[in-house]
Amino acid sequence: MSFLTRPQIIDNIVSPALHKVADFNGDITSYTFQHFADFHKKVFLSALKLFTNAHEHPTPNKYYDILLNDSLIDEWATMDDCIQYIYDRHNSKDTANRNRL
Repeated sequence: MSFLTRPQIIDNIVSPALHKVADFNGDITSYTFQHFADFHKKVFLSALKLFTNAHEHPTPNKYYDILLNDSLIDEWATMDDCIQYIYDRHNSKDTANRNRL
């Protein structure tokens, strides 16, 4: 089973999700969530889920998934914490079970 690398998570999941709520440039790993309103948090988490699920899996009939909830952002001090969370906890699921979730 193949899993996502940190560069893939940064470039294909976290950066595009961050673009949904903020304009930024440079290294995102030290960015904090201190200026995120509740709405920004929900949009960001939803985008993380969307981009994780949409990332192409090398195995046919599989997709990447991650458990995310509203309290997670409060646990992350920086964007690097978010990246590491996704890296450590993403998993691979069968597409046959996708609609049952």
